[in-house]
Amino acid sequence: MNIRRAGGALALGGSVTFTVLVSALHLLQPEYDARYQLMSGLALGRDG
Repeated sequence: MNIRRAGGALALGGSVTFTVLVSALHLLQPEYDARYQLMSGLALGRDG
């Protein structure tokens, strides 16, 4: 496997992983709305 193919697979895997994690987060926190709340705000928690 050459470096381009490995890089492409890594990028695709990262994108899929991110999508799965955000979907799981939406199930665990139904009040989260991606249209109005930034992902970085979730890292801070309720107390900022």
